[in-house]
Amino acid sequence: MDPDTRNQIELILKGTLEGIKNNDMLKIGQLSNFTVHGASTRQDKDSITIAVLVYALSKIYGREYYKRQKGWINFEKKLQKKLNNALDAIKKKDINTYENILKGIFTIIDGLDHNIKDYISVVFEKARVNKASRLYEHGISLGKTADLLGVTQYELMDYAGKTFIADSAEAQTLNILERIKIARSLFK
Repeated sequence: MDPDTRNQIELILKGTLEGIKNNDMLKIGQLSNFTVHGASTRQDKDSITIAVLVYALSKIYGREYYKRQKGWINFEKKLQKKLNNALDAIKKKDINTYENILKGIFTIIDGLDHNIKDYISVVFEKARVNKASRLYEHGISLGKTADLLGVTQYELMDYAGKTFIADSAEAQTLNILERIKIARSLFK
């Protein structure tokens, strides 16, 4: 992991822990969106993984229903401990430990009551597709985006079609005459 990615992840983890502590889900959602930009320029799994995790957490913590479910308090304690451990590992530049901790965050869902477990699993899956669509919106190819996030191209196309991502300004290309004009100006 390069130093810029490591520093960005450290900031994201700090902000996420602060957002959870202050029940500021808007901040956590904004942190996730910020990571998408970094992930789109670097196209690395570490940035993408943290973006998906933080986005899913913003959705999970934003639903009061989950907080009333059996097993929530235990889930929350384990999650915050793992996030703090991940932050410590990233500060120490211990990338293997950091990656193992993140895998552990995804597995603590298994310890939840089956009702909340099913809901949270769906949130994580939707988060992966959502962040994949945002990478695609930032100009990463459909195939590369699907591969980076472990979703199918069909899932990504289906989601992108429903959200009009292909119609966004970032996804628009110049027509052929405008491209030729730019190319000619480069050789003047």
